[in-house]
This record gives sequence, C-alpha cells and structure tokens, in this order.
Amino acid sequence: MRLLLLMIKRPLSKREKTLFYLLIFCIILWGIFFIVIPKTNEVNDLKYKLNTIKRERLEYKQLYNNPKDYTNILNRYDELIKKIPKNIGLSEFLIDIEKWATESDLNIISIYPQQMDNTAGFIIFEITLNGSFTSIVNFIDTLENHTRIIEIYEVKLNTISGVTNSYDSVWELKVNVKLYFLI
Repeated sequence: MRLLLLMIKRPLSKREKTLFYLLIFCIILWGIFFIVIPKTNEVNDLKYKLNTIKRERLEYKQLYNNPKDYTNILNRYDELIKKIPKNIGLSEFLIDIEKWATESDLNIISIYPQQMDNTAGFIIFEITLNGSFTSIVNFIDTLENHTRIIEIYEVKLNTISGVTNSYDSVWELKVNVKLYFLI
C-alpha cells in the first residue's frame, strides 16, 4: 500500500499523463454512451408522446366545440337504407320489374331466382324478356338507374324473328341481376 502512495506522490511521466487523460476521456465517453444518450432518447420519446396527446386533445376539443350536424348524417343513412333495404324486398323489386316491362312494351318470359347468399346479402335473378330493341335498351337503362343498389353482371341479347340487322325484329333479353340487401 505504501508503494502505491509513493508512486502517486512522485511526478507522472509524459506517458502516464497521456494514459491518465485517456482513462478520463474513456470514462467520459462511457458516461455519455451508457447514461446520457439513453436518457436523451427516453426524453425525446416522452416529448413525442406528449405532442401526440396534445394533438389528440386539440382534436377532441374541436370535435366537442363543433359537433357535426347529425341530421345530415341520419338523412344520408336513410337514403342508403332505401338503396340497400334491411329485408330482401323481393316483392317490391318484382313489381318494379313488371311495371318497367309494361311501360317499355316488353313481355316478361321468366324471372328465376338463381342463387341466394344470406351471408353476403344478395340474391341473383335471371330475367328473360322479349320485345323491340329500343324497348329493351330503355328497360336496361331503367334497371341501371333504379334507386336500389343492384348489379347487372350478365346480358344476353338474341333475335327471335331471324332477321339480325333490323331493329324492328323481336329481340330476347336474358339479364342476370344481383339484388343486394342488408343482413
């Protein structure tokens, strides 16, 4: 122990001084890398979280001070319910098809429900009509512009009278329609 004390009391050589300063420098770097940098990262993370909470608080304050007009939202909801009713609504749809066919001067040959998928909320119909070409085009236009959401995914058009280049001949239309409803 006395030997160590004697070593300290004597003046340090140039090499010992540089090693001593290097040791002090390494201790400072160790302190920076293992103590200061993790704490600054933690402070930065907390600042980020605080800023996001402040932003959310401002958003909630704005929503509280400026409530939306729920009557407009309810009106839009009612319009959507009219387009996609809660029940299947087959009778209304079939009545509309019959009305459009008589207005367009078409004959309904058949209406077959092909497939019903209660899990997806639609039913598929195959509708077969015959009449003049312009009447069929008017019927398809009316069907596409129906207030209820439907999908026409297959259309077959054939002539019945044998003359293929005349619009005056009798045409047969087979159209497959998906009729949507809420589950």
